[in-house]
Amino acid sequence: MNPLVYALNAGDGNTAGSLLELDASTGTVVGEVATGRYPTGMTFGRYGAALYVIHTGSRTIARHRPQTLVVEDQKPITTPGTYNPSNPLHLAAGRDELLYFTDGARAPMVTVLDFAQGQVVGSYNDGEGVGGLAIRREVNDLYVWRQYGWGAGNVNSYVTHLDIRGTTPVARESSLASWRRDPFDTPILFDAAERWVFNKQQMFDTRDLSLVVNQFRENLYAVSLDGSVAFGSTRVFNTQTAREITNLVVESSVQVLSTDQKRLFRWAPGSGLVVHDMASIASVAGPDSVPVPADGPCWGRSLCSCRGRRPPRRSSMTSTMRTARSPWHRLGPTRLRTGSGPMV
Repeated sequence: MNPLVYALNAGDGNTAGSLLELDASTGTVVGEVATGRYPTGMTFGRYGAALYVIHTGSRTIARHRPQTLVVEDQKPITTPGTYNPSNPLHLAAGRDELLYFTDGARAPMVTVLDFAQGQVVGSYNDGEGVGGLAIRREVNDLYVWRQYGWGAGNVNSYVTHLDIRGTTPVARESSLASWRRDPFDTPILFDAAERWVFNKQQMFDTRDLSLVVNQFRENLYAVSLDGSVAFGSTRVFNTQTAREITNLVVESSVQVLSTDQKRLFRWAPGSGLVVHDMASIASVAGPDSVPVPADGPCWGRSLCSCRGRRPPRRSSMTSTMRTARSPWHRLGPTRLRTGSGPMV
């Protein structure tokens, strides 16, 4: 099967959203299914057999079968500390159907849900708050960025590494703080070999968060599998030099690269979905990660959100290619993810 890109249509907050499958070459919608109200996050399970979607409006998490989008199960969640019910909730998947989600509080905490049992089994709340979150492929390490407040609050932000080998996450180290809390939509990203972690305008060494490898002029929303190219809201950067490669002009905070690294998908209000040919932007390595991850079976969680022995990836774009319009053009996706057909 052709690799796919997955997109969320957030809806208007009061009606059902939708989960879409897009062809990774053209951006054409090839599948769509209704979701709960205001879906704001999605993540693949460890081996790509399940796709989880969190609904801020419905306060539920659904497990979809990636090949068909069918909802296999759904669990209610509670967020008693929520500061505002419309604050978006974020989601990451660990081992054995353990899911980690934020609660939209003034200083968001992380709740650990055993999805199979429908039970909360742990939490992380340091009083400082969590914005985005992502888990490395061996599912022992959760990375989060600090978010305190949703307007008023504290502008300082930093990345923290949490040990999640137990059900209660334990903080191991944090990066230096910077005045970069806003905007709230910035993801945590890894290169495929997980040498580096990217957040906001910074690139860190995953083994030592005190090491700032590079800094960029814009917040980052996507990274190539080889980690050589990073994509800001308008600018594209060489990650080794921090120099700007090109400017894509139209601002976008919803971006993802195709599995083969040949297409860049970007969505922006007013423009809809634009699929770029990466050949016109920068040369990047293909889907094989360099160096090859030691564990082999799966790699590159944050970039592709897929699992399997050879998980295909979605990739990148060009500013000259084409615009694909779909039923969600008017409202727009809150997230783009990459995935594929059956895993082998």
